Amino acid sequence: MAGSGNDRVPAPPFNPWTAAYEYAVDAWQRGVLYADVMRQRGNQYHEHMAKRAPNVLSMESELVMDGRCLPRPVNYGLLRITPPEGVETDPIKRPFLVVDPRAGHGPGIGGFKPESEIGVALRAGHPCYFATFLPQPMPTQTVEDVMMAEARFLEEIIALHPNAEGKPVVVANCQAGWQIMMTAAVRPELFGPIIVAGAPLSYWAGWRGMNPMRYAGGLLGGSWLTAMTSDLGDGKFDGAWLVQNFENLNPANTLWSKQYNLYSNVDTEAKRYLSFEKWWGGHVFLNGPEIQYIVDNLFVGNRLATAGLVTSDGIRIDLRNIRSPIVVFCSKGDNITPPPQALGWIPDLYQNESEVLAHGQTIVYAVHESIGHLGIFVSGSVARKEHQEFTSNIDMIDVLPPGIYQAEIADKTPDTLNADLAQGNYVLSFEQRSLDDVRAIVERNEEDDRRFAAVARISDINLGMYRSFVQPWLRALVTPQSAEWSQRLHPLRLPYELISDRNPLIAPIAQVAEQVREQRQPASPANPFLMAQEMFSNLIETSLNIWQELRDSADERTFMGVYGSPLVQDLAGLGARSGPPRKHPGVSPEHRRFMEERAAELRSLMLEGGLRVAAIRMLLYVSGAEGGLDERSYALIRKMRAESDTALSLQEFKDIIRDQALMMTLDAAGAIQAIPHLLDNAPAAAIRETLNTMKHVLEAAEPLSEAARISLDEMERIFEYAERRAQKREEALQPAPAPKKAPAAARKSVRAAAETAAPKLAAPKPAAPLRAKRGASAKPAARPARKSAKAKSA
Repeated sequence: MAGSGNDRVPAPPFNPWTAAYEYAVDAWQRGVLYADVMRQRGNQYHEHMAKRAPNVLSMESELVMDGRCLPRPVNYGLLRITPPEGVETDPIKRPFLVVDPRAGHGPGIGGFKPESEIGVALRAGHPCYFATFLPQPMPTQTVEDVMMAEARFLEEIIALHPNAEGKPVVVANCQAGWQIMMTAAVRPELFGPIIVAGAPLSYWAGWRGMNPMRYAGGLLGGSWLTAMTSDLGDGKFDGAWLVQNFENLNPANTLWSKQYNLYSNVDTEAKRYLSFEKWWGGHVFLNGPEIQYIVDNLFVGNRLATAGLVTSDGIRIDLRNIRSPIVVFCSKGDNITPPPQALGWIPDLYQNESEVLAHGQTIVYAVHESIGHLGIFVSGSVARKEHQEFTSNIDMIDVLPPGIYQAEIADKTPDTLNADLAQGNYVLSFEQRSLDDVRAIVERNEEDDRRFAAVARISDINLGMYRSFVQPWLRALVTPQSAEWSQRLHPLRLPYELISDRNPLIAPIAQVAEQVREQRQPASPANPFLMAQEMFSNLIETSLNIWQELRDSADERTFMGVYGSPLVQDLAGLGARSGPPRKHPGVSPEHRRFMEERAAELRSLMLEGGLRVAAIRMLLYVSGAEGGLDERSYALIRKMRAESDTALSLQEFKDIIRDQALMMTLDAAGAIQAIPHLLDNAPAAAIRETLNTMKHVLEAAEPLSEAARISLDEMERIFEYAERRAQKREEALQPAPAPKKAPAAARKSVRAAAETAAPKLAAPKPAAPLRAKRGASAKPAARPARKSAKAKSA
């Protein structure tokens, strides 16, 4: 049987004592190295928090504006990011402003590594700015003050880039998303496209059995606990409590998985762990009035999604006032800001697609299938795919006609049509969606809305009772010293304080860890005790996940039972109200009047614009039938703009696109019927060239659908008919061949006949401007007149 191929090398005999010894040495060494990483984490924390303006940016930056010097001072500042070596920015490209969340953590996560939002924008050639903030707020700082500071930052960025094609792009992560959206609703003229990543905007929304965090306000009795926490902090709210809420969402990761992953892979995970903990542990503070405004009006009151917020100046914060495209990036794997909370504001504000178009809003959403909350704006893979595609196609997003779109990102393959027109490894397309598509994601439940409305009313009652009977006594007892000690003894902050070189019992670990690294003896992956360790870890993680599901299920049942009770809702005052607890905000009379005037203006311009407008109407008509746009089509338009000497600016192109899209919405049939009139004065060659170009643009992506092909054929017939008319007109304007000389008597009779018939054959009025505009056509028509004058004088 030799050489049969079935012979196997006998495995060495298993020695349990050897395996046990190998595992014991490895486990002890990993324990020492793990303790040393914890020691480094504590040292890193003290060093980081000792800085005057701590952040985790990995790029060099310079301060452009200090928010503490503004008329309404805030702890924010505007930084200009210095491009790394080998990277140059283009002054023509619009700048980017990245805004991080101020929700317990410090700033910088949007650019804490090369593969990040800032890194992607820099490599694409865009100048980049970052809105940073200090750990301590200014004494009188409010949410409105932060809004005004962000508006002032954008004014400064616009002034620094006068030649940029378009207003700045603003990328807002998590809690910064609602802050930026509020600012854009008040100062829409300052914003280019807005990208909100993992940002909650509709706080009552969520999926049952999956999003328990939205029940916290009701289970705690409302926002009175927020006020008490601020009072215990001597007027400041410790952001560590917000981070604690995030930690409590996933006890398996908080209590076991995160630390075990470091322990089991301590040789390779230390650097990544310390990098993340530098941001995760850099807790910041908010003013008591700031956090109270946020909790009362957003988390519990949910007033932003229904235009219920009014500034101290009496200005209503209505997200429908935003004129820039809004890109909403969310994920099904996000348990902090699930897709219903990221997208729920759309059906909250609008009842149908016509209202979206009437307000001129362009809304693009992208839903990731699995990434977690932090991964939306931290993950390197997301930065290389989603953020890279949004950044490289930001001009295309800016010129999208008003409407609702879903962004689709497909891998580029050898079979991809015109793959060279798409940048990177992916192809980005925008598919038209309806409001019903968004409603299907949000799954709004009116009964749940009544429950949350009851929470908001009871929260107001409890907060009033606390302020009347408890707050005065508590404020009298709290001192700055007691507030500082309560902050330092916070459960999340205490490990950073204790496990560092400041503790004489911890400092010697560094020397022992150095010796362990020199004599490191990792166990074999096949070691049975190592396998048993993994099994034990999986058991603990599974047990904690089961406990989490039981806890979340109990919380949901409690919330639904208590606040679904008719008695509780009657006590909250909902029994006296009829209709849904949240109604769509009405359209103001001013906006209705504006839209009527705008519609009348656009109808008056239906027959103006010429060949360029006809081409854009053709593009909108066919792409509307196709149901979306593709970056390859826009790449051709961008290439033609770059090669043309008389190309429109990006803003002019955007304005024409939006005007024509609104015309098509108002009267699509009339806009299409007007195309032949728009082509009346165009040369035949230009009409043919425009038709071929638009066909090339529309067919640059995947093959057209049947409906789009029918629409394209219809446009092709219109343009070809206009081309034939132009050819006949040009032939009529060509000079007639010189006639042979006739006898004098014959010439005299012909001249007399021509003078008699001249009034009847006069050119129609529209022909005169045509000859005046086209000098090349006017000159041949003038030559026979001069010849006839010479003949007459002769």
